[in-house]
Amino acid sequence: MLQLTDTHAVFLTTSEAGNFLRISPITLGRWRIEGYGPPYHKFGRRVVYARDDLLAWANKQARSSTSDKG
Repeated sequence: MLQLTDTHAVFLTTSEAGNFLRISPITLGRWRIEGYGPPYHKFGRRVVYARDDLLAWANKQARSSTSDKG
């Protein structure tokens, strides 16, 4: 997970993160509730995603076949 000391951190809104991953922001919201999906940060009431965290999470989702559960 990205450390907040990283001076090059880029944070995306839920909508921007959804566009980046090509999924619905509603899906991201549901995953947050279910405890699944990429890590996120809360700044007050605002939810944001670090771009590096999204890339790391997406890379962990790679599978070699449909029977591969990860």
